[in-house]
Amino acid sequence: MTNAYYDALDVRYTQGGIPSEADMGPILRGETAAAVGHEMLMQATGTTTIDDAVRVALGRPRKGAAATTVVKAAMPEGMARRVHEAARRQRVSSAQIVRAAVADYLERV
Repeated sequence: MTNAYYDALDVRYTQGGIPSEADMGPILRGETAAAVGHEMLMQATGTTTIDDAVRVALGRPRKGAAATTVVKAAMPEGMARRVHEAARRQRVSSAQIVRAAVADYLERV
């Protein structure tokens, strides 16, 4: 970033073009931010659990979409950590990683 960028940013801030912490409230981090975010999500979706909030947020499946079933599976912590890390690296959900792994397995058996 150049000095001109920061100078323009300073002008916007001093003229009220950028909200300050006083305007928005304190900056939250860590567990406090997670708890506030969780509460906001529950209020926005009118639910009490993350699973229900996800269902509400995603809405119903598209017309003509294949029916789906939820399958829950327990796995060792290390394996779960690797699933989550792979999902983060590939910028997909952990469920997508698990579905792909199951599909690959089913192709081989």
